Amino acid sequence: MSKSSAASGEAKSASKKPTETASAKRPAKSKQETPARTARKTKKTTQRKRAAAPQRQALVVLGMHRSGTSALTGVLERLGAGGPENKLPPNEFNVKGYGESRVFMRLHDRLLESAGSSWDDWLSVNPGWFES
Repeated sequence: MSKSSAASGEAKSASKKPTETASAKRPAKSKQETPARTARKTKKTTQRKRAAAPQRQALVVLGMHRSGTSALTGVLERLGAGGPENKLPPNEFNVKGYGESRVFMRLHDRLLESAGSSWDDWLSVNPGWFES
């Protein structure tokens, strides 16, 4: 095939409408194929949404009582971090409220109680408790 005939062949194929070429090459779709194809697209879309979801991170504020943990928790919340869902309510000792979780406070109290201690006990924890 010469260069001129190849060029004229390209010109002929370029003059054809894309819809004529595409419809001539593809077989007609049956109605049964359409629902399965739609279901596949939906599944892929759902998988993409899961993968694109942002990952959550935990910020843990640790400190002794009266050391500013509630103040720091308040600052972090104002900067956009989520706080505990069940905070300790305000009282006469902290009128702005506490940043501590009621659930964790109860857990810590039970843990210290099992050791024979409490949050305001200044004595050492019984060493035998660690082995129990």
